[in-house]
Amino acid sequence: METFQIIQITFWAVTALGVWLTWQTFNANRKIRRAEWLKSLYEKFYENDQYKSVRRWIDFDTLSSELKHDGSHEKEEKLSDFLNFFEFIATLEKMKQLSVMEIQDLFSYYLTRIRSSEVCMNYLQVYEFRNLEKLLYKSFNSVKKS
Repeated sequence: METFQIIQITFWAVTALGVWLTWQTFNANRKIRRAEWLKSLYEKFYENDQYKSVRRWIDFDTLSSELKHDGSHEKEEKLSDFLNFFEFIATLEKMKQLSVMEIQDLFSYYLTRIRSSEVCMNYLQVYEFRNLEKLLYKSFNSVKKS
């Protein structure tokens, strides 16, 4: 084998190793950024007080009665904010930025509660939360298959 061939083979091997290492680093960084992003969604929903009252109403099946007793529409606005959060999550799933599995891992309980709530489902239809309706359908069907 000539010196030129040895240099050429060495060059290609080093180049291939460099590409492989770059790809590995990129994937590791992507996973870290994705985990940080999911963590921020988790914190926004569970640790921030913004959705706490609606979560409580849904948890204790008092959503309907809470909305009936509010003449100011403040509670309906809170419900709207709550559902808009999930519409945003559903939009991210539609854009392939989140997977249904990732969403279920973080929010399956509340997706199930929304789907089982007549008040929420009526609200989704009246105010056209199309992405969330589709996400609930996908989420429910993937749970049934699991």
